[in-house]
Amino acid sequence: MSKITSPHYKPCEVIPLQWVRTLSSGANRPIVIRGIDQNQQQTGDFVLKYRNEERMNETTCRRELLAAWMAAEMDIAVPEPVIIAVDSNFVETVPRELLAIMTSKALGLNIGSRYISGNATFQPKPVLPSDLHQTAARIFAFDLMLQNADRRDEKPNSFLAEGKIYVYDHELSFGFLSMLPMFANPTPWILNDTDVMAAKQHLFYPTISQNRNINWEAAFSSVVQLTPHFWQRATELIPPRMGKYPRNDTHSGPYRVHSTTFRNLHFRDMEQINWINYQYQLLRYRHDHLTGEFANLGVVYFDAQSSELRWNFEDKKYGRLSQFFGDAVQGSYILSALKQMNKRLTKLREEGLKGFGRIEALTSSLLPPDDNGLYFSETWQGRHLEHALAFDEIYTRIIGQYQEESVKRQDDAYAWKHIYKQYFDRYNLTPKLHHHKVKTDTDTFNFQHTCKNGVWHCIQSLSFALKNEGSIKDKIYKWDGFARELLTADEPMKVYLLSIFPDNQELTDLLQKKLNVQDENVEIRVVGENDANAIALELKAALEMEH
Repeated sequence: MSKITSPHYKPCEVIPLQWVRTLSSGANRPIVIRGIDQNQQQTGDFVLKYRNEERMNETTCRRELLAAWMAAEMDIAVPEPVIIAVDSNFVETVPRELLAIMTSKALGLNIGSRYISGNATFQPKPVLPSDLHQTAARIFAFDLMLQNADRRDEKPNSFLAEGKIYVYDHELSFGFLSMLPMFANPTPWILNDTDVMAAKQHLFYPTISQNRNINWEAAFSSVVQLTPHFWQRATELIPPRMGKYPRNDTHSGPYRVHSTTFRNLHFRDMEQINWINYQYQLLRYRHDHLTGEFANLGVVYFDAQSSELRWNFEDKKYGRLSQFFGDAVQGSYILSALKQMNKRLTKLREEGLKGFGRIEALTSSLLPPDDNGLYFSETWQGRHLEHALAFDEIYTRIIGQYQEESVKRQDDAYAWKHIYKQYFDRYNLTPKLHHHKVKTDTDTFNFQHTCKNGVWHCIQSLSFALKNEGSIKDKIYKWDGFARELLTADEPMKVYLLSIFPDNQELTDLLQKKLNVQDENVEIRVVGENDANAIALELKAALEMEH
């Protein structure tokens, strides 16, 4: 992100358009939303933290903003902080289970950040490659200065992306401001016993405390970049009242909407906008009911209030299906079905669409309920000011750009080739991985991707993205047996199960419970894609230590 001392810096204001997903990490279970970035005048994905959720209030929102600006000024990577205005109309578009919490804890101005894809959250006691040790030292100095005790093994609040360490979640920073006077350090520039104890709990302390080559003067000297000009800019940019829209008579900027579509619109006017609230479903081809493999083929978009109906079934997409599912795909059947649906939707639109309140009422008439190949997804909702822009953005994002990524595969080889291998390629690790046989009490296991630095590091890719819950459980219990047998191996090793998780959270929890096991010589760890980059870096660092 740009530094606030840059003459071109403007705080990013976001108008939310659509809920995307709820994050599983974070004390406050933040959500990812699709919204309009008023500075760049384009849509993007952002993380929204509920303003009135646990640990969040007007003061902590300001701390979150200020700490992010300070980090950027000190050349520490941080997701760009944003202001997200949540109004009652947007709340109506989120999933039903979020209605209560959004209404009570998010209406008004909220702190958020730009979502950075491909991030890998740190595991406890992370092993960093040597070229990131100096960065870790700068982050350590930053947290020490802010008395931020919220970056530790239990809550890393940092991730790897684009080869950089990003830090986030700073609502507990500036701990000295909320400390009772009798416990405050009278000489805060000199660490007392409490400060030292807290510092030793820092996520990066074990790494940087053992590296004698760290330039501590450089790590701490970055604080001089917080000049009087920085503090003046920070004072100007902090919103006057977090949580409420600025009043007409007290605030005229910078929190103004700038985009072409939303030009001259203030956050305070959000409730008066004549929003288009739309629904949409995806047309999917399901190759196998047992495994749940599918591919997205099109979008149906509907706004009942204005009787607006749009759709796009890409009749050339079926040709790609054979790349994923082989010659078993019936191309002529798919083409015929798409043509029939196009005719049916055209007729419905010509007849006026009166009486249709939900998109499901439209799509249910397009396919027989027992169709074995084509089906419509669950319904999503969102809002916009223009139908054409909303529909084009949905189609491009979900169908046009990510068509191939929407296919879920059952086989374990796909998990390695199409998901995980890229992380090992990134650090030139793949050529260093080779075949190794592991002998146990009663069996022998063949691992195709292994390396050694005192102990064997064995990699196995697994896919649990099966539609049938029984099949998922069978595979989990099968590997539970394998894991217990691996614990009897006659040599020390670490086994990384690079996994595609099931959609069902309870099954994911079962997977984690059963397959994360270890004893004195063997550690078996389940790894998801979010942690793949961290694992690759861990192996890179391990091999560097060996040499």
